[in-house]
Amino acid sequence: MISKTISFCKASQSCKELVHQWWHSPHVVEFWDNSEKMWNNFSDYISGKKDLYDYWIGACDEDPFSLIITSDVSEDSPKYLKPWIATEGKTLTIDFMIGELPYLGKGLAANTLISFADFLSENISTLLIDPESANIKAIHVYEKAGFKKVDRFTPEDGYFAGKEHILMMLSLN
Repeated sequence: MISKTISFCKASQSCKELVHQWWHSPHVVEFWDNSEKMWNNFSDYISGKKDLYDYWIGACDEDPFSLIITSDVSEDSPKYLKPWIATEGKTLTIDFMIGELPYLGKGLAANTLISFADFLSENISTLLIDPESANIKAIHVYEKAGFKKVDRFTPEDGYFAGKEHILMMLSLN
């Protein structure tokens, strides 16, 4: 792969239509919470009303191609996350998608996650990601980026209720 510069910025109003296109792309819909509730959360965020998540745009040579969602893990988090809260430093959950089709299959996913971890590393000690166990490609990418499988769980409610997930962890220090 040719060397690419990967950068990150908080999502803003200027990316709303682009993210909306990604949100409804078949390759995203398969494993992504593209519910109205989640879209409204994103829309509120870019309007300045943060609830739980921060939304980040990943760009490759200044061309937006990915969305990353982070949230703080705390004692108020779901029980399956609590054993993995770092004793020192901050723990974040992360969700990741490549939205732009031309960027799929180019080897950018793992490199983007590694770059994002480096981008956050001064403030964060642990990242947790929880792909659906059927999402074999994502699990492979996350392992390639350094995440380790630490647990399995099946949400009882919400968008992914009844679907087994793999909890994966990346320690940054």
